[in-house]
Amino acid sequence: MFGSNHRMVSNRESARRSRKRNQAHLADLETQVTTTMFSLFSTVLVQMLSFHIGFSISVLDFFSFTPEITEICEIRDLNIKYNF
Repeated sequence: MFGSNHRMVSNRESARRSRKRNQAHLADLETQVTTTMFSLFSTVLVQMLSFHIGFSISVLDFFSFTPEITEICEIRDLNIKYNF
């Protein structure tokens, strides 16, 4: 009887240690997932902001040339109208 009680206690302790290891492993995996997701989110956000800034600069460049483009189009239209 003493041997079986000792084995039962030993098995319970082993199971407790195993649960504790599994819990620590799961917490570590959750931390890794959170860190990876944050890193990916940060990378995507930086890329989106970079694209947005580049696009905004392009739009500003386009509108800064708008008077010249308008003048060129008007001159071209005049040449087309009066160039028989």
